[in-house]
Amino acid sequence: MIVQEILTAPSNDPREELDAILAELCELAINSHKKDPEYYGLVASCVICPDGQRIYGVNHEKDGLRIHAERDALDRCADPGPECIVVTTCSPCNTGRNPNHTERYGEDCQDLLDQYGIEHVYCGYKNPEEEPDSSIETQNSKIRELCKLFAGTFLKENFHDGKVKGKSRPGRVKRAGASCKGSVTDLRRKAKNASGERAKMYHWCANMKSGKK
Repeated sequence: MIVQEILTAPSNDPREELDAILAELCELAINSHKKDPEYYGLVASCVICPDGQRIYGVNHEKDGLRIHAERDALDRCADPGPECIVVTTCSPCNTGRNPNHTERYGEDCQDLLDQYGIEHVYCGYKNPEEEPDSSIETQNSKIRELCKLFAGTFLKENFHDGKVKGKSRPGRVKRAGASCKGSVTDLRRKAKNASGERAKMYHWCANMKSGKK
């Protein structure tokens, strides 16, 4: 379905089409993260071009910084412009480089979208840590909960109990000498045999995989 059809289709068709893309993005994020959890982050995005072509991107590391998924997708797009739609598992970041997103590569995603004149953004989950924006959040509860779970791996908010805990920004696990690879049981065992920040990161990874508070 081309962009104009997505924007003008009657009833629930536009959201159904975009939710299908969100589902693809969730699968892309999961598979990429499984391949290398330190390199790939749990955010994926898609640029829908005016001719219907879809360009995908995933949050990943570059030179010690993080390429956000929206930037990755836009960098792969031959001619991004106002007629494009961006679909992303988490709403675009729109705060300054400091104190938030200190590990982000380049300007925030909202500024990047503004440069291309892209106004139509559909997301799986709205990041409560950012300023309010014009992105439209899915009404599909299953997709939203999954995207919310993804966001819980890098946002300060603990999405199981609503309380704010310590930072868990990308790269912290790696710097501590830990890894999120392995089962919950394996991670608990590694945490028991480690100490300090490394043990804490193993516990954090195990908590995220098990869904505990």
